[in-house]
Amino acid sequence: MHIEIYRVIGIILILLFGAPVPVQAVTFEVPSNFPTIQAAIDSATHGDEIVVATGTYIETLFMRGKNIHLRSTAPLSERTVRYTIIDGRYDGPLILSPERSCVKFSGTETEKCVVEGFTLTGARSSTGGGIDGGGAHATVRNCRFISLSGLGRKSDYPSGGAINDLDGLIEDNFFFENFSEDGGAVSHCDGTIRGNHFEQNMATGVGGYKVYYEGKGGALYNCDGRIIDNDFVSNECLRSGNPIGGGGAMYGCDGWIEGNRFESNTAPSGGALLACHGAIIGNRFENNQALEREGGAVSNSQGPIVDNEFIGNIANSGGALHNCSGLISGNHFFGNECFLSVTIGALGAANVSYARGGALEGCVGLIERNLFIENRAVGGTYRGGLGSCEVAGAYGGAISGGTGTLRNNLFIQNECVTGDCGSPDPNPGISRGGAICGFEGEIVHNTFVENRGVERGGALDDCPGAVRNNIFWLNTADEGAQIQNGSLPDHCLIQDWTGGGAGNIDLDPRFVAPKNGDFHLRHDSPCIDSGVFIASVTDDYDMTPRPFHWSTQYGGDGSGYDMGAYEFYPGPDVNYDQIVDEMDLFIFQQDWLAVSGPESSKRLVEVTDLSVDQTVWKSTTPPDIFTPSGMATDLDGNGEVDVHDLLELLEGMR
Repeated sequence: MHIEIYRVIGIILILLFGAPVPVQAVTFEVPSNFPTIQAAIDSATHGDEIVVATGTYIETLFMRGKNIHLRSTAPLSERTVRYTIIDGRYDGPLILSPERSCVKFSGTETEKCVVEGFTLTGARSSTGGGIDGGGAHATVRNCRFISLSGLGRKSDYPSGGAINDLDGLIEDNFFFENFSEDGGAVSHCDGTIRGNHFEQNMATGVGGYKVYYEGKGGALYNCDGRIIDNDFVSNECLRSGNPIGGGGAMYGCDGWIEGNRFESNTAPSGGALLACHGAIIGNRFENNQALEREGGAVSNSQGPIVDNEFIGNIANSGGALHNCSGLISGNHFFGNECFLSVTIGALGAANVSYARGGALEGCVGLIERNLFIENRAVGGTYRGGLGSCEVAGAYGGAISGGTGTLRNNLFIQNECVTGDCGSPDPNPGISRGGAICGFEGEIVHNTFVENRGVERGGALDDCPGAVRNNIFWLNTADEGAQIQNGSLPDHCLIQDWTGGGAGNIDLDPRFVAPKNGDFHLRHDSPCIDSGVFIASVTDDYDMTPRPFHWSTQYGGDGSGYDMGAYEFYPGPDVNYDQIVDEMDLFIFQQDWLAVSGPESSKRLVEVTDLSVDQTVWKSTTPPDIFTPSGMATDLDGNGEVDVHDLLELLEGMR
């Protein structure tokens, strides 16, 4: 063939002149040039390209350390990829079925070795049914991995239903219905896993002596590289025997996990992630479930969990997070739930796990700038001995247990509820801490609104740490509508509070627009400057600096710290209708030249003479207008409504 002639000529020139001559990379076509893909690989060298026509190729491919580009005719065409199939099935008797992967790398391939645009299916191997990577750094993209098995006898730890031990780039692939004991789809891949879709992959154990390490990571297992911008949907981790395993989507992935979507994944523990100790940043976790134990979304993580969304996740304890010990910051927890778990033992006895932590349970460290809204801890009833009705309780609508620091968080409409047995003995059971129960660290600069603990502690129950500079408003419970048990709060706004404590007040906090979810403070809020200095607190929920001095009317320590999650800063929406418009300008006109504070007889006011377009100074007698707690129209907070405030207002109207 002409390709081989070129190569022979190149070798002759090297022998004659002693210097290498670049050999032109060539393209092989299958089946035009070679009847099988493997035959083309065997003839190729570094830099060559192999283009495979649509069809089904029943073979195992050995890449043999060659950095070549193996692709279908149109890797970006879904139809072409779907119908260009590498099938690793064995056609002999099932009992004699050998383990075989669709593709095997030698381990020396680099990122210049590329496989793209195929459907891989039919194979079974305990070291990767689709691809056995051997530690190679190759690139695999735009492929479909369908119904591959990572179960087999070659390894005591079968893993990677689709891919095992590939440390290169895994990008824009589709993984569907693959399964293994560890890593239903992908295992031990420490490169970059980006832009893939993982759906209905499964990690399943085998019971017996392997119960200790059964079923981990429905989609990924022990992948420690960058895992970014992937979709994980309806993957699951099943158990056989005791529920030791877990991680419906991932187990033991300690790399960088960012920008992924985790939806409807399930496991005994860690509905989406279990024992993943890397950074978990900017992901969306929705409707994941820990069916038997803890952590509806994430369990046992030690890395930072930052700027994620946790929506509608469910577990027995920790509807969203369980036993997480890194920074938890900037997350939104909405509608997560923990529930009563009852199992019946061999002798008919009921084993009961109470519901703990609608969003978080047992988390340790700094928990700041998070939004907790409509999370629930739900107890219930079950049948005890002789058919009696028993009631199991619930603790912490948003948070149960844990220690560290809770600061600059919003807790809105969380609840802790339970059922009852009806008459004649309703026995409502335990439901404690509409927002938080049993947190042992300090609770500072948080806002608690409309949380509900049916039995006791509408906002807090049994929290022994410092409770300072918080707002408690419209929370409800039969006992202790705002706070029950725990330490004595100080410098907090607490509705209907009669329990003492330095600097506590009971006044309307005057939020900007609570019905629209805006819990910033108005300019006339009694919470402004009514807190006390806390050295570790330097900003608020919005990351704006604390303190901002505005007023000392209500008796703070003079440091200027405000109560609650937000530090007050004046803004151009002076009538608080969520719009900066002519009505704000009208109010501004009424306050023009007004002074905040004691009246003086004369002062100099800086104004702008628009006719000459320059600043002039005029002596004026101030109007008899001032408000001790400041004016909404004094936007720069200097004590007077002047041209600087006007310019800021006009900027807000643009």
